[in-house]
Amino acid sequence: MKNDLNTENDSSLSILDQRPDFAFHNIKFCPFCGDSKKKESNSFKKLGHTFCWEECVNCGLIYQNPRLTKESLSLLYQSANFWRGVAVDEKERILGYDNYLADEEIRICNERAKVRYLSRLLPQHGRILDIACGTGTFLKVAREQGFATAGIELSEAMSTYGREVDHLDIVQGDFENVQPKHGSYDAVTLWNADNIFLEPKESWRRIHDLLAPDGVFVMNFLENKLLNKFFVGAFSAWRDCHSLYIPCRKSIRELSRISGFQSCSIRIQWGYFRLDRAINVLSRLGGRGAGLKAGEMHNLFFGMVNRVLHVPMPGFFLAVMRKS
Repeated sequence: MKNDLNTENDSSLSILDQRPDFAFHNIKFCPFCGDSKKKESNSFKKLGHTFCWEECVNCGLIYQNPRLTKESLSLLYQSANFWRGVAVDEKERILGYDNYLADEEIRICNERAKVRYLSRLLPQHGRILDIACGTGTFLKVAREQGFATAGIELSEAMSTYGREVDHLDIVQGDFENVQPKHGSYDAVTLWNADNIFLEPKESWRRIHDLLAPDGVFVMNFLENKLLNKFFVGAFSAWRDCHSLYIPCRKSIRELSRISGFQSCSIRIQWGYFRLDRAINVLSRLGGRGAGLKAGEMHNLFFGMVNRVLHVPMPGFFLAVMRKS
């Protein structure tokens, strides 16, 4: 396994075909609240397939239906198209990461802010399990602050990188199938992965059971409708074919209640970002900022394009659910 995930010849990451052999499964009930009443939300064509979403009338969750199977999701998450922004062809890109490791500087800033926040909620040297941990940047920062950390990551390339480069305790696999090494945690975290569980109710109940008494489940999520009010107003520009679920505050609170948590508090998330990276994502999507050159970006944003900014993030929320 190479330690440089930017290497184009890294054989641990596959390249998707122009029409991958994806399979789908029909859903009859809302994956969060179980209600059967729904309405059409959005659809688009990509990679030779049509992807459709419906909105639950009861809790407001937007969910993919028919939904990608676990095998199809694994194919996507193990690809260079997702982790390095490799285009399937000149027109189609997967909205994953433009270059995962290239954003490490900003990612560390954000992880430090998360750890500072968690430090107010957890006992000193508390045990943390991070689900969908990627290469483990959050785990590394939390470990530096004295926490006992463990992670689970579906991608073999990401989990191997975290183990070999930073010597982190990361298990490669699907949380819904992998048994964590330790039976009890003071916190379970889920960062930038609000839509990964095929069976969210079962997964959240399992998270609840893994927590010690008075433990917390902390996650962030993107409320897509609210984000679009601030920006382009196009659903397909902000979510992609791997987005199984697009939660909102109401649906998060409902699933928290169903999963047995005593309380659920939600607040606006603040985050660090660089304007040039954000504009680059917009350019890939054909949104505002598409086609802007470096000099134009510099003039448009008064020379701050390379600065790291700390601001409230429109549409992004932080949820803290506590076990009794």
